[in-house]
Amino acid sequence: MKKFILLLVLCLSVVLVSAQPCVSNCSLYTTQSIPPNIIPSAGTAVTLSDDQVSGACPIGFTFTFYCNAYTNFYISSNGFISFNPAVSQGCCSGASIPAPGNAVNNMIAFSWNDLYPPGGGTIRYQTIGVAPNRICLITYSLIPHCCNNGPAFNSGQIKLFETSNTIEIHSGVITSDGSNATQGIMNGPGTLAAAVPGRNGQTWTATSDAYRFTVSTGGPTAPGPILGLSSLCIGASQVFSVTPMVGATQYNWTLPGGWTGASTTNTILVTPSATGVLSVTATYTCGTSTPATTLNVTVNPNPTVTISGGNTAVCPGNSITLTGNGANTYSWSNGQLINPITITPTVSGTYSVIGTSVAGCTGTATKDITVTPSPTVIITGTDQICFGQSVVLTAIGAVSYTWSNGSNNPSQSFSPTVTTTYSVEGFAGACTSSAIITVTVNPNPTVTIVGSNTACAGNPINLTANGANSYTWSTGDLTSTISPVPFGNITYTVYGDTPAGCTGFATHAVTVNASPNVTVSGPNAMCVGQTITLSALGANSYSWSNGMPSQTIVISPTTTTSYSVYGTSILGCVGPPTIKNIIVNPVPNVFIAASSQTICKGEMCTLTGNGADTYSWSTGALTPTANVTPSTTTNYTVTGTNTTTGCMMTTNIQIVVELCTGIDKVEMLSENLKVYPNPNNGEFKIEFTKSKSRLVFVYDLIGKEVYSKVSDGELIHVDIQQLNDGIYFMKIVEGNENVIIKVVKQK
Repeated sequence: MKKFILLLVLCLSVVLVSAQPCVSNCSLYTTQSIPPNIIPSAGTAVTLSDDQVSGACPIGFTFTFYCNAYTNFYISSNGFISFNPAVSQGCCSGASIPAPGNAVNNMIAFSWNDLYPPGGGTIRYQTIGVAPNRICLITYSLIPHCCNNGPAFNSGQIKLFETSNTIEIHSGVITSDGSNATQGIMNGPGTLAAAVPGRNGQTWTATSDAYRFTVSTGGPTAPGPILGLSSLCIGASQVFSVTPMVGATQYNWTLPGGWTGASTTNTILVTPSATGVLSVTATYTCGTSTPATTLNVTVNPNPTVTISGGNTAVCPGNSITLTGNGANTYSWSNGQLINPITITPTVSGTYSVIGTSVAGCTGTATKDITVTPSPTVIITGTDQICFGQSVVLTAIGAVSYTWSNGSNNPSQSFSPTVTTTYSVEGFAGACTSSAIITVTVNPNPTVTIVGSNTACAGNPINLTANGANSYTWSTGDLTSTISPVPFGNITYTVYGDTPAGCTGFATHAVTVNASPNVTVSGPNAMCVGQTITLSALGANSYSWSNGMPSQTIVISPTTTTSYSVYGTSILGCVGPPTIKNIIVNPVPNVFIAASSQTICKGEMCTLTGNGADTYSWSTGALTPTANVTPSTTTNYTVTGTNTTTGCMMTTNIQIVVELCTGIDKVEMLSENLKVYPNPNNGEFKIEFTKSKSRLVFVYDLIGKEVYSKVSDGELIHVDIQQLNDGIYFMKIVEGNENVIIKVVKQK
């Protein structure tokens, strides 16, 4: 898994520590580019996991690095070796060096970055050659970036040389995964370092190059060569610089006579005045470097450039020729690079030329050209009118004018009847120009109105205007078609406009006939199931909302409903609708409850009406209940009425009368008993005051025994749910006594 651990950058890669103490020569290294040469190496393979440092690897000889001697080194999986056994593994990107106090120290970086040896490739070390000229090789082959998903692979070699203690880093192919990487060397404290330019805590790539790090010899080191141009022009500022020196406290620049500029850094900005020698030395805590580094600078004079030829004043359309003098090549302000140039200016302006000498120095000359402008004549005024209109045209832009009709007035009024072109010539001194304008005469539209000349009061009438592009009605409408609702005789006017703004108009008179006023007679309320009649009055013909075209309709709505009717006069005018709301009241939900729907002949049954306010029975009773004693099976009816709405409903019930002849003898027991519930659903109880042995028999109406049970308790449970509904007789036998009780089974 790729890691994103940010290293604290302790110092910038391009700034060396100021006030560096003077150090011995073995602490100073010079860096130079050399041809790449990767030596094939078998050697010992080092297996590393992600973010790991190897154990001690033998150099094969004693190697001095920043004044300390070592015989072993340690390989980090992240692209560097160190002579410090406790060095950090260096995840996850290369820091800018020097970096005081960094956990990655005493190191040589092939490509300090987040590499991933477990992902493939090999790392090997090997010592080759014969003393005292042996070489220790550390070879990286196809090592990917972390973690198997970085770009491509990284290959190269670090070389350590016996005796000279020289270090070389050879890059085969080094790719970038977008994070910073470092190539160079750094001492243990992190105070001294030498990095390959452009590869110090930056994103970079490399292909087939190499750099050598050599231990310095002699006294304080002079700066490297002075970088900058060796041929300048007088007064042209130039920056000179030298590569920053490790340990240098300041730089001492010496300028040729007449030059201006001063600096104590490795960079100086100067303004040269004469040819001379530029030199610089570096000062360290132990002294100033000698000899000084020098650069011979040739300072060339700037050419004196002039422009000849051409008048300073010119009229538009006239050409003039300008010639540059005093230089080798010329660049004109109009972009031309030839000499001389021919121009045809249209406006006054300054023309300049830059002349360049053979030495590349430049001079400038200018020439002002005044262009006396010709008048720009413009005719103002509309170029579109309608037939019958006039137009005022005005000429501007000159001192005096002559129109095509011979007039000399700036403004002229014209009344063309057809499309006409007018011209004017304007004068300003000796210069003239002219202008023309074509005045188009547009026809006025012939506007008409299409629509009926009669209407019914309160009803819309459709009127359509034709012959124009846009319209404005006397009603305020802006559409071609309007639908006004007139209530009296009226005349409508419409104005029509064309795209050119020309206008015509038309009028339309409308005679308005009266509309009928219809009334509806009939009841406002009824009961569900009833039929009522509605009649309309006040018109010649009628149209109802239920589709009937008659004056009278017969309706039987089941819910409250609104009926509307339109009346049409003898002139065909339709009045507004008349609405009749019919309230439909529900009938009461009347039903009869009976004390028993099956009885024996001679028994009385109580009938009770429900669901209404008042009742009328077929027996003549007018009370909610009626007592009947039918001798045969009889139907009884009751009519219930809702006193608020007057709505009523009639229902009936049948009382079944049985002869009950199956049991002849009925004798009563000497003790009291209870049978409940009765009527029942076939399951009931018999309760006694004492516990005795008893027989229970149940008979149907023809005397057939259908159930029997023996019990000696005070409570007997009887279950005849399997029998049909109807009347049954239960006989209870207790010794020589018995009792017969009628039981009604019903759901």
